Amino acid sequence: MTKTKTPIAMEKWLREEVLPVCKKHDEDPSRAIPLEEVFADLWEHHEKCKQAQRRKESMRGAAEIATWGGGWRLSVGGKRGWRDKR
Repeated sequence: MTKTKTPIAMEKWLREEVLPVCKKHDEDPSRAIPLEEVFADLWEHHEKCKQAQRRKESMRGAAEIATWGGGWRLSVGGKRGWRDKR
């Protein structure tokens, strides 16, 4: 949950964090990162996160080993681990 900034906190944030960055950009615009590069980096990060989530979901419950005579059980990715069923 995002904390809502009060008008005073917002003004302080603009004055102390945003304004100095804008001034530096005005002094030397060549330091700015091209928008296409920013979005490419964001897209790459997003794709990596989606792949990691898919791997995590595919592992959940994918490897479950059980013996039917009161032996052991393994559930990979779930909350259960090795346990004695006896």
